[in-house]
Amino acid sequence: MKKHLTLLLLLVSVCFYGQESVELEGFYKVNGRENLFFPLQNNLVQVPLIANLKNNKLPDGFVNTSLVKLKGKIIEQRSFFESYFTKYTIEVDEIVSVKNNQLLEDYLKKHQVYKTELKEGEERLEYFEEEGYYTGPFEGHTFVWFENEEFKGDAWPFFDENITQNIYVNGERGLGIKSSFNKGIYLKVKGIRTYGKRYGHYGGRESQVNISSVTEIDADKSLWEFIERKIKEKGFYVYKKQKLTFPNILEEGKTYTFKSLAVCDCMLEAKRTGGYIDYTFTEKEGTAIKSRFSGRLIAKPWTYDKEPDYNWTDYQVTYESVETESRVYDYSKFTVQVYRKKYEDGSIWIAIEDYINDREFGLTEVKN
Repeated sequence: MKKHLTLLLLLVSVCFYGQESVELEGFYKVNGRENLFFPLQNNLVQVPLIANLKNNKLPDGFVNTSLVKLKGKIIEQRSFFESYFTKYTIEVDEIVSVKNNQLLEDYLKKHQVYKTELKEGEERLEYFEEEGYYTGPFEGHTFVWFENEEFKGDAWPFFDENITQNIYVNGERGLGIKSSFNKGIYLKVKGIRTYGKRYGHYGGRESQVNISSVTEIDADKSLWEFIERKIKEKGFYVYKKQKLTFPNILEEGKTYTFKSLAVCDCMLEAKRTGGYIDYTFTEKEGTAIKSRFSGRLIAKPWTYDKEPDYNWTDYQVTYESVETESRVYDYSKFTVQVYRKKYEDGSIWIAIEDYINDREFGLTEVKN
């Protein structure tokens, strides 16, 4: 059975474990502590190797991501730096020549055209320029992009070092895997997309994007609010092949009262409008009101009603605070879980995660 051999495998078969030096052509990228070499094979850019440059000295006048010829040895050495997981490393003895007028992303945009079908186990690169939303935290680390406001794709994102160091949101260093952006933040980006395998946390993404440039950022636009608005416009929204609609456990426009006596003498009044809940929370101590505050919550889209539902019938709908102390680390200060499964008498039960007072407790619907 014939198998497609990439340049990488060809090179490894010739000089496995660094047995001999080879001269290669490709693009050289410096990203913080990470040096990457993207080989060229049949005029197509291949997935990168980690590059260890002898004496760590680049040629004078080198422009980042330029086309180079270099000499070096390829060794099997798994590496994971800021942006790529690689199985092989090239020990670079010498950069023979540099063409500063040919840069990696420009080349991908103009010349990276595949004429064959993607084969099993093969990885490919393409130029990437899209608008969408970056979300976190780590396990949910995703860039989602759209075309004419319709879902187009999602990927595990990495931001180049110059972005993570220099872009600030509301006065805080904003982009990178340590930020939260739980509800998503709007971006227009440029970079490189890698696809063909599984990527990210437990292989949860079908592609990876390495973002080298952010051309627009709007901290006031969130993915959750975008999906809520689209459902309000036409009654549903198709996201990742699922048809999302507003959860209807709480009837639209009806005011509900929930009470708890177990942890505190607490009451929550709530009214749902679309994907939002407007609420007033009251806590008593004896006959006196200990605290009372109001606010707005928005439903986490992944807990909306959906078709197909993949056995989500008994799961809760999660509503999180619209207001946050920090847009960069926008963890909910007050969360309400509305359970789909009701009591035998039909009453709704909910749970509150009160991060302001560091407590969790359940409440039961009080029927008039």
